[in-house]
Amino acid sequence: MIGANAAATAGLGHRGEVTTVLSYLVDQAVAGQTPGLVDWAPRSLWDIWWICFRSGTPAEALELRPAETSGECTACALQVAELTRATPVHPGARPDCRRRCFTAWAASMRSPEAQVSWPRISSALAMVKPGGDTAAVVDLLAEQFVIEQRTVRILDTNDVRRLYPETYGADFIAARDHYLTSAPCTVLTLRSKTPTPAGHQHKHMIRKLLGSSDPLRNHLHMPDNPGETWCDLQLLTGTRDDLYRRYDSADAPERLDHYRRLLGLEQAGPRRY
Repeated sequence: MIGANAAATAGLGHRGEVTTVLSYLVDQAVAGQTPGLVDWAPRSLWDIWWICFRSGTPAEALELRPAETSGECTACALQVAELTRATPVHPGARPDCRRRCFTAWAASMRSPEAQVSWPRISSALAMVKPGGDTAAVVDLLAEQFVIEQRTVRILDTNDVRRLYPETYGADFIAARDHYLTSAPCTVLTLRSKTPTPAGHQHKHMIRKLLGSSDPLRNHLHMPDNPGETWCDLQLLTGTRDDLYRRYDSADAPERLDHYRRLLGLEQAGPRRY
């Protein structure tokens, strides 16, 4: 079940904390460092699964060891260890645990919380969803971003799971899969004219201007933070490493320090449970 985190993470909600850890580990990996984090105690084993699945990286490669974490549901411990051992996979609509730990975790991750103070990056990604107004979205994004690449692709269900890992419930997952795989999406690789803390403000501004009130059919997917931006660039375009090298590698030490401050941690290195 969701528990207290031993790290000093005052001001970070559950999702904010987990995405900060993701951002830290992915930034290390893309910079050529061995990913690892000292003294982070996850609130739930499913936090570890989310980080691995969102990044497409096995737990061992991130120095995250779910099987060695104590005080959790035994069924969840076994399942998370299995799901993250090799290429991470989604548990599907019915995880093994009868205590509904995954459902409680997902609800916590999806709860509204204060916006995190993310470090600025230049690289960005936007995906116009099926039926979205591509021309209007492109025009609005062009005010803030240079469009480096534009591709059209049809998502498969694995893409949808990777973009939205904390979805749960058979009906909810089926509706999301049906919509997002129903027609081509336009994927835009972007470079900010002025470095920005990822896409949160731009996404919501564009949705508001286009008059979208549907929480799913709302024109635009755009990651809210650096870690998920790197993950989506790799998943949808394969341009992550090139963009990082060209535009964002020089500021990596400052970003890593920023993540450590957010998490209340003094050091970085391999995590030992």
